[in-house]
Amino acid sequence: MSKLIAESAISPRLRHRLAEIETLVAQDGDGIMVCEAGDLAPPYPRIVGANDEQCRLTGYPLAAMLGQSPRLFQSEDTSPETRAEIRSALANRRKIRTEILNRARDGERYWVDMDIVPVIDPDSGQLFFVSFQRDITRRRRLEEERIEALARAERAMAGRADFIGAVSREISRPLGAILAGLELLERQQPGPEQRPLIAGALRAVRSLGDFVDWLPDIARMDAGASISGAATPLSLDDFLDDIRLQFSGEASRRGLHFEATRSDGLPFAIDIDIPHLRQLVTCLIEQALRETDQGGIALTLEGGDDLLWLSVHDSGAAAPADGLLPDLAERLAATLGAVVETEALESGGSTRRVALPAPGVAATHRRPAVEWRHALRAGAQVEPIAPPPPPAATGGPVARLRVLVASADADERATLARQLQALGARVDIVANGAQALILATSETPYDLVLADFDLPVVSGADFVRGLRTHEEAHGLPRGHVVGMAEQAQGPASDEARTAGMDRVMARPVSLGQLVDLLSGGDDDGAPALPPIDVPGLKARLDLADDLDLAAVLAVFAETLDQLEADLAAAVDVRDADRALDILHVLAGQAKDIEARPLLSALGPCRLAIGNGDWLFATRTLERLATETARLRQAMDAILEAA
Repeated sequence: MSKLIAESAISPRLRHRLAEIETLVAQDGDGIMVCEAGDLAPPYPRIVGANDEQCRLTGYPLAAMLGQSPRLFQSEDTSPETRAEIRSALANRRKIRTEILNRARDGERYWVDMDIVPVIDPDSGQLFFVSFQRDITRRRRLEEERIEALARAERAMAGRADFIGAVSREISRPLGAILAGLELLERQQPGPEQRPLIAGALRAVRSLGDFVDWLPDIARMDAGASISGAATPLSLDDFLDDIRLQFSGEASRRGLHFEATRSDGLPFAIDIDIPHLRQLVTCLIEQALRETDQGGIALTLEGGDDLLWLSVHDSGAAAPADGLLPDLAERLAATLGAVVETEALESGGSTRRVALPAPGVAATHRRPAVEWRHALRAGAQVEPIAPPPPPAATGGPVARLRVLVASADADERATLARQLQALGARVDIVANGAQALILATSETPYDLVLADFDLPVVSGADFVRGLRTHEEAHGLPRGHVVGMAEQAQGPASDEARTAGMDRVMARPVSLGQLVDLLSGGDDDGAPALPPIDVPGLKARLDLADDLDLAAVLAVFAETLDQLEADLAAAVDVRDADRALDILHVLAGQAKDIEARPLLSALGPCRLAIGNGDWLFATRTLERLATETARLRQAMDAILEAA
């Protein structure tokens, strides 16, 4: 073996074998060390030979190394995992290549890339290990410096993202107040001279608001937040409902038709990165809104082979190739494993299409349930925005709605109260979650609750959990709770939905969004429960035959119409005792046949009558009528089947 200085323990034939191994494994400048294996317990493996390069690398003369163990070069900084990996290889007499941090004689740390090869002495049959070591200290230090530089850059980018997010929040609050004030002025039928000024100011404020809203998203993506998140189940119908709520009001104010549809044949739900999908769709529709002055916008979902085709069509000007929103859309699409394709339409307008990976989705007809071209043509017939309608009359349907606003921000509470009162709603405002929970669980149920997610005393999440627990314990219908957060998507909004909020809206909440929420009533978030639990009812009544069950239901059906009419008459003349007696009879019979939705609908009516709130009691009769109609349909179906 070249330039190897060794003890006499290395026989000539072993030396020849080592030379052969050196030819196969060693590189120029390698330090070479030969160790007698022994039983691997100290002092073994024992160094019996080394070359000049090994002496230079370690700083030890050969005399100081001979008879020592390679543990001589290790320190407290040497990785325990690497040492265990080497020991396992030696014990199993197998070759290993690894990188290890060692310590030279002068205490300086150095990195080596090391090959260890087992070899048997042909004469004695003893086991030896030969190691070939090359100095990689400079490369490892450069790598560590690069990693540290990247970490510093990531911290700087994250700090910038936090700063931009804070600036965006500080700007959005007063901007929201300005927007709310302008919207209220617009509703007061300004004169012909003031109307264009207010309209221009509204367009400018909304445009600035869009820009401020996008700033944190861009900053987070630059900071590395664009990495795709986990895929979770998404209901396509619920997703489209959320998009309609988010954009239909704004499109209507601009005189545009807005449609969100899906093709037949798509699955009920798909697994996808929901936050990034919502951001992508929002970005594409915002871009379409900016470019469309007349006509309409349509969002369509269609199926491909293991693909979900998401398209946004508009009748506006040609889409620009660059800019803030197109760039952001490209980045968001990339996180979902897709790209944005833009196509100019012959009839005018454009289509932005994204093919999202969706395993298991089969190809559907490339035409949604409502043809989007029809939607755009319908939008093209819409006249320019008409003068705003007068404020809602105190006796109108909105005036009967009760809304609870829970926000820690006094300005936000005042702004929302003015907006809701301008729409004719009755408003209660509170500053913390504890007050909100007291009102929401002790008063007549609210038609809508707007709750800040970051409430003091009791958080928004704990508030809605407490409300849902109260509703379940008392058989009450699920109230409509909308959370308010800085972003409609993200960890906070995901936690809010998990806690029980029906949806989360980014603040500031506009007047149009409030109109959409109030017009939706309190049934938007209600779960679709079956009117009758047939298997449970048969088990409870110990009925094995459907004919016997049909007979029981027929008896109940005979009295249901009369009870409903008697209740309406009692409420009409404000006879509380008579109304409560009828409710008691209805509840008993509904409980007998396991009609849970009807039982839930009776609770609000009972509370309203008990509190003397006859206006709200009248409204609850509509819910009762809906549930009794569904119950009759279920009974008819069971009777026909029997």
